[in-house]
Amino acid sequence: MRFRYTFFVGLLVLLMHVNGVYGQPDTDTLPPAPKPVRLRPTYAVLKLAPLTLVDIDPAWQAGIELRTIPSVSVQGEIAYGPANWAGPFPDLNLFGADYLRDGWSYQPSWRYRGELRYYLPIPLLQKFFKPKRRLNGVYVAAEYYYKNAGIVKNTSAASGGLITSLDYSQKINRITQAGYLKLGLQLALSHQKTSFLSRVFLDAYAGAGRRYITIDQTEGPSVLLANGRVPEALRYTRFIPNLEGWLPGLSCGLKIGVAL
Repeated sequence: MRFRYTFFVGLLVLLMHVNGVYGQPDTDTLPPAPKPVRLRPTYAVLKLAPLTLVDIDPAWQAGIELRTIPSVSVQGEIAYGPANWAGPFPDLNLFGADYLRDGWSYQPSWRYRGELRYYLPIPLLQKFFKPKRRLNGVYVAAEYYYKNAGIVKNTSAASGGLITSLDYSQKINRITQAGYLKLGLQLALSHQKTSFLSRVFLDAYAGAGRRYITIDQTEGPSVLLANGRVPEALRYTRFIPNLEGWLPGLSCGLKIGVAL
């Protein structure tokens, strides 16, 4: 009787041991668990400014923003507008035109922007703008702005009926230097970890500051009349020579960028 009891107890223990061994999943045949996909930190954003194409001096503008230390970045931009170029959308010019007459035409224009940014650590917004990615969220910025635009008039006049001629050019340059304090928002179009749109950023801003404008004639005989008055062809333009001074200024815009 004791032998039978011992035999059945041993058999039961053996079956439980076998079931424990073979009931376990084979870890060697299971695929490894996928690692979580994380958004790469953003340290640089290449940008274009579409609104400069409908400016009074249309230009192609591009720039780059670089992170220096956490929450701080620097940004530089350059823009070029060809001579007498009305832009790809001349009917959408936001600020009108000078309506140049009497042979005057536009020279190529250049502009530069340099900016220092600080992204604000606002707890309420951090969960929406993924602050760990950098270059993303609400920011304040100080900007330096420089712009050089001008007009030119080429004249050819016969001298005393001779075959030779006297050709000359008159050029007027308008230089604007400004400083602005701005408030802006930069965010990715998507926070889906596998979407390309997570690398595409929109940057919108607005600010105010002061501009210093200098208008000088840089070449040719004076365009002013004998009595010192401005000729009719220039009277209602931005290019009246010998003027300079401070003016209030506004800065606003929209840019689109791709994280590098």
